Amino acid sequence: MFWIIITVLFNLHPSVNTVILDRCVLVRILDKHNVSYSDVGNWVCLALRSANMDTAKRYQYPDSGVTTYGIFQILNTYWCRDDYGENDSCHIPCANLIDDDIKDDLKCALKIHAEHGFEGWIGSKNKCSGNNMEQYTAGCRDEKPVEFLNTKKERKKKFIKGVENQYLLCTAKGYPPPMLKWVYNATEFEGAYTREEVTEDPEEVKLKLIFPETWKKGEKVFMCIAENSLTTEYSSFKIKMLDIPRFPFEIVIPVTLAIMVVILMLSLLFFRIRKYLVKGGLSKAEIEDFEQGFPEKMELNGFAHENIHYQPYDKSFEINAGKLIICKFILR
Repeated sequence: MFWIIITVLFNLHPSVNTVILDRCVLVRILDKHNVSYSDVGNWVCLALRSANMDTAKRYQYPDSGVTTYGIFQILNTYWCRDDYGENDSCHIPCANLIDDDIKDDLKCALKIHAEHGFEGWIGSKNKCSGNNMEQYTAGCRDEKPVEFLNTKKERKKKFIKGVENQYLLCTAKGYPPPMLKWVYNATEFEGAYTREEVTEDPEEVKLKLIFPETWKKGEKVFMCIAENSLTTEYSSFKIKMLDIPRFPFEIVIPVTLAIMVVILMLSLLFFRIRKYLVKGGLSKAEIEDFEQGFPEKMELNGFAHENIHYQPYDKSFEINAGKLIICKFILR
């Protein structure tokens, strides 16, 4: 009874998520990763006959440590790393091949196929050979011709000379998902110059062409080629290089802000000084009130000292500099 409980608890908390892939799901995954269209049936047959489409399939050969892992049953003796295998040509732990993500399985399987073909799998030649591989993909593909999705504006761009890592982006869709490549003067761009972009639509693919450096001003035309099993399409992208120096935003913006702060401070200082230079610090309105007075507030029968604040300013009492000089001369 005790061992039954332990077994139940162990099964309730499995270390690996087992997923049985649908045949058509695997077909679409293979198409999405640009597996050769004619080989997809063979890959589905391999997964079905060897692992019964089980992503967590693990088989150990009797009386040995030789074990195969995952939906493509990859051997530990040469391709992946566990307690028994040592070569690890795919540079991956074997445990990573029995989860529900088969991208790493497919990457390793394609490496095996590139070196040995389908003969790299034990018994695969007998199980999945012949001309009837179409039965494994039947009903899974709603084939569509290639269609470019780039706008006219995206296909005609202006680059600035001297600016690094400017790029073109080619977007196309179809089913099977098309393979994209960039070409200029019959030369294909590869490696660091191109980068695939992730898309949510399984039928859509994007390929970016990056320009680490620019060229002299002028125009160049680049070609994006999209190809699937139905059609091959071409789309031209025209680039005009502008000889415009790069605007030094990192310097101009801080300097501009500093100048604006200085101007603001000087303006505040100017108005403050002006206030004290004009008639003892009085405003223009205050000066006008002082000169005109407030006759309507004067008491007709009041005493002079009661009305002194409301009387108009009498300019005859002003003493100017000229009079002071004369008086001083007379006193001498």
